[in-house]
Amino acid sequence: MSRIATDKMLREARIRVIRRAAKAERSENQFEKVSWELRRAILDDELNRVQMSKEGHLLPKRVFVSYSKTSGSKYFGQLQRLLKIANFDVIDGFREVRGTDGNILRNVLHQLRRSTFYMAILSKEIPVRHEDGVRWAPGVWLAEEKGMALALERPFVLLIHEEIYEDFWKKTTPEKAHIFFNDKNFGKQAKDAVERANHRYDEYIIKSLKPYEGSQ
Repeated sequence: MSRIATDKMLREARIRVIRRAAKAERSENQFEKVSWELRRAILDDELNRVQMSKEGHLLPKRVFVSYSKTSGSKYFGQLQRLLKIANFDVIDGFREVRGTDGNILRNVLHQLRRSTFYMAILSKEIPVRHEDGVRWAPGVWLAEEKGMALALERPFVLLIHEEIYEDFWKKTTPEKAHIFFNDKNFGKQAKDAVERANHRYDEYIIKSLKPYEGSQ
């Protein structure tokens, strides 16, 4: 399929999705509204890829990092410095974007669409009782952001504290995408995560260009 035909098909699908989202909003069906807004974000992402391929531009080297301000800020600061040294632009869901009207979901989706890679720091946020003793759960929003990143098919790496209960990561993402850390070795593990990010970013660029190779 040519770029022109692909572009037209995506734009027509986008119009249909916008109409369905508006209908869901009028009926005050928040679950359905969120579902359609996520589909719109995916279509916007595909349109952006087609446009950048058409113009001969590489996708930006930009990473979205999920973390908890309460328990993850100390780790985020270290990771952010390493990512910037590797020439990644670092964004997150805490910075409000103009035009999102303070809506957290829209803000996160907008930032994720701008990213080409996803990382999350699953730090110890909420204690969870377990037969082996107390384990931990990450911040609530991390699961939401991870789900959106997966829906947008972003390549990813998860940095997971060793004491996080496995149900919060094992059932939804492959183990090979994880790096485990504790307070003593986070710096070393973060360097490994950045190296993986560089490698997977290159893979993503190749994957993004393939559908349009040879198109007229």
